[in-house]
Amino acid sequence: MERPSASSKKDPSRRRQEVLAFLREGLESACVQHARILLMSRSGCSVVVEVIRMWRSAAVIEAVAAAAAGPGESEDEPMYDHSIAHHALKKILTAEAGGDGDGEARGEGEGADDVMEVENPTGGIDNEDEDEELKPVDEDEEGEGGEDEEDDGGTMAAADEDDTERADPSAFATALVESAGEGKGLAGWCDSNRGAFVVHALLQVPAAEKGVVAQLKKHAKKLAAKAKTSNGAKLVLAHVKGGKTGK
Repeated sequence: MERPSASSKKDPSRRRQEVLAFLREGLESACVQHARILLMSRSGCSVVVEVIRMWRSAAVIEAVAAAAAGPGESEDEPMYDHSIAHHALKKILTAEAGGDGDGEARGEGEGADDVMEVENPTGGIDNEDEDEELKPVDEDEEGEGGEDEEDDGGTMAAADEDDTERADPSAFATALVESAGEGKGLAGWCDSNRGAFVVHALLQVPAAEKGVVAQLKKHAKKLAAKAKTSNGAKLVLAHVKGGKTGK
């Protein structure tokens, strides 16, 4: 919700665009340099999701996709299996699939590999084993400064003014497939219930679906075995077979 600044005479939406334009370079740089750390942070992953949503920077998308295929808090825990990071990955993919980025695939959290997790009305995620909520970034928070400002005629560019630098609408899905191929591959991600739900979200992106299905069909028997104990793998297997459930 827009909250007009008490110290600015400018239209709130224009002021918001100017503030975001000022912050853009720093935010994108932080996401590129610290993608791994941000993805594992409740507030940090929200920043990553919003930065990609607003500006679609190719550098940020590539950095986040690379981090997603890497380790989480330890070498033994993949990032896609991290309790916080996997939600951020799904949100980015859901947005590329044409959703709002807030939906969860049905059935998640009920398998043996995951804790129960449900969306709450504020857009956060309630976890039985975690106290904090994943809260959305407050994009409208004004910075300091109490001086009256006159309209300067647009000396600062609007945050979303230049679309020439925006990456392809399915760039993250494409980058994620490439990054996953350098490790265990997407079938390996399905060994984890959380990872399987990330793969299922990836399957919803039209530009990536065909290639991902072809890759996973080679591991249909492995998926079928995993589907007996994992809701995520069950959804992935159904999609690969042509059911496309949970979309």
